[in-house]
Amino acid sequence: NISLDLGGNTLTLMPAVGSTGTTSNGIRVLAYSKLSISNGVIVCPDDAASNIKTGIANYGELNLNNVELKSGALTIYTINNRGKLTLSGKTSVENGKVEQTSGKGDYIAITNDPYNLYYTTNVDAALICDSADVSVGTVQIERYERTSSNKGVVKLDISNGTFDRIIEDGNSSVNVSYDLTGGTIGVYNDSELKNALD
Repeated sequence: NISLDLGGNTLTLMPAVGSTGTTSNGIRVLAYSKLSISNGVIVCPDDAASNIKTGIANYGELNLNNVELKSGALTIYTINNRGKLTLSGKTSVENGKVEQTSGKGDYIAITNDPYNLYYTTNVDAALICDSADVSVGTVQIERYERTSSNKGVVKLDISNGTFDRIIEDGNSSVNVSYDLTGGTIGVYNDSELKNALD
């Protein structure tokens, strides 16, 4: 359980961290862990030597308050959220600069993908936002079929903030729980999300 107050400073992420053979995360929040970051700027570098393709990989609980998160030249996902992510204050998350799927034109700020933990089978990938000053690029909902035992869902709990787009990956195996009571969403391509917004 770690709290990091940047004090108005800029944190440049490098070198990359992660599991053996997949060291491509700027910050990695492990399952059953909690990280809170506030009051500053986090930058994913352009340097190819850094190999940072995911700014923050969250498998536990991540809270960002008054944080500007900038992607770099190698960034596919600025945040890969597989746990609980809360955005508050004046927090912004820009899109990655590498196209997620060639030819589709999808540049992703946050992806939501339920993670299979060892000791429980109902772990949600939750995105929570209730601040008017939060600004996010594209949010992608991951609904592909899993071989794991996790029956968790993607949860969107949004009552404020601005989101450029909310899209889904074209699958339907994973359920989505919508609690959308406010905020601004520019474009969405998921029929269930459309019904939730309507």
